[in-house]
Amino acid sequence: MSIESMVTVLNAGNLTPRRKLILLGIANHDGDGGSWPSISTLARYAVCSDRTVQRELQKLTQEGFVTIEMQFLPDITLLCEDCGGKRFKKPVLQVKYNQKNIFEVLNLTISEAVKFFQKEPKIVARLEILERVGLGYLRLGQSSDTLSGGEAQRVKLAFFLTQAKERKGTLYIFDEPTTGLHFDDVRKLLAAMQALVEQGNSVLIVEHNVEVMKCADWIVDLGPEGGDLGGGLVYQGSPEGLLSVQESATSPFLVGKL
Repeated sequence: MSIESMVTVLNAGNLTPRRKLILLGIANHDGDGGSWPSISTLARYAVCSDRTVQRELQKLTQEGFVTIEMQFLPDITLLCEDCGGKRFKKPVLQVKYNQKNIFEVLNLTISEAVKFFQKEPKIVARLEILERVGLGYLRLGQSSDTLSGGEAQRVKLAFFLTQAKERKGTLYIFDEPTTGLHFDDVRKLLAAMQALVEQGNSVLIVEHNVEVMKCADWIVDLGPEGGDLGGGLVYQGSPEGLLSVQESATSPFLVGKL
């Protein structure tokens, strides 16, 4: 079936715009080693057949590419042939700052960007806060849906640090923010959280990381086991006091850390 015929069939069916887009791609795929059609190729058909599909295509091209999850089939990735995945048109990419265009700037890590924008103190001030919470390895243009839970919390922490003077007396709650962090980055994160405390705020952390627990002013240990055997208050107080609680499953891990 040709793609023109496929358009006619799709328009007669009760399909979502995104599903129509997927099937258009399948119809125009060369099964003998060919590549999937680009977004702009599909757009030439979609613009004549379905305005809603065309709006969907325009939205996809803002990302430069799109990965579509297919049930029971491999994911389909469509690349914008106009920008080559760079998300910007050629006239925009011709504008450069310090010999880099916007696409190249967005590909910089936060640590690289601190050096790149060293003559722009307002920009550097924001970027250094992200470095302080251990996110210097992230790229400026990285999509938020690629961040882990811990990374997303640390992005929020960086924002709160910029607002700390106006938010005194605030209680901040974090759920295992050290997940996936290197030991050195954990120390950076603890320093950032301590800065919140010193600015007149309180920080509550749900955490299993020993480095975090030993730095707490007040620790609450629940247990003694997990699931139905847990949920009871085993101990509350300073970390040092937990070492003498035999019922605690946490205390053996703190030995030698305090």
